[in-house]
Amino acid sequence: EGNIAAMKRNMRNMAAPPVEKGKTIVPDTPDFYTLADLNKDEHFPSDAKKIVFGYKKDYDVDALGLQENGTLGAIEFYNNGGEEYYILSEKEICLGGSLDAMFDSYDLTELDLSNFNTDNVDDMSAMFWGCSKLTTLDLSNFNTANVNSMQLMFYGCTALTTLDLSGFDTKKVGSMWYMFAECSLLENIYVGTDFVVSDACDNGDMFLNCEKLPNFDPNVTDKTKAHTGAGGYLTLK
Repeated sequence: EGNIAAMKRNMRNMAAPPVEKGKTIVPDTPDFYTLADLNKDEHFPSDAKKIVFGYKKDYDVDALGLQENGTLGAIEFYNNGGEEYYILSEKEICLGGSLDAMFDSYDLTELDLSNFNTDNVDDMSAMFWGCSKLTTLDLSNFNTANVNSMQLMFYGCTALTTLDLSGFDTKKVGSMWYMFAECSLLENIYVGTDFVVSDACDNGDMFLNCEKLPNFDPNVTDKTKAHTGAGGYLTLK
């Protein structure tokens, strides 16, 4: 573990000078949580196999045999007595600020983020770093309009074959360094017209070892081919 931590520190230090953070937007609702707020008591630890951020109405906690592990405002935390963790609320779970390394090296096989409001998030760096057992990842409800860093976001997600980022707005993202690196089974990255890389000045090895992407050239792994045109690595949806 010490070697892994050292490697991560070195990789971050190798990056270009950090992109200046935008001012975090303070929402009107009081239900606004930072990552530190949400997991200060390790309500979803790194050895979890399944994590669900859901609406309480969709889950019968008694039938599922869930045990309540605490609350945070309108959020209720549950565990099945094993490796499944449920973060449930009647309302949207609104996060703000940085989600840097939120699921870094988690042992997850299933992740449900259906009740996950990211309108006020400005940093998604290394959010899913090393989630090597995830085979699917639904991010269709993500709002990334205020995000300025996605460096290392999917680094080492070696079991993913498809990523649908068609709802991503990356106009403000200045860092995409190693964003998809080492996603060795990734065959398609679906994007929409708001997925742009013009401001991503920090983009080295964005696609390192993504050998199964269409048109992949191991000699071109920066943002040069982060487009849906001829020879591009991305697929328009």
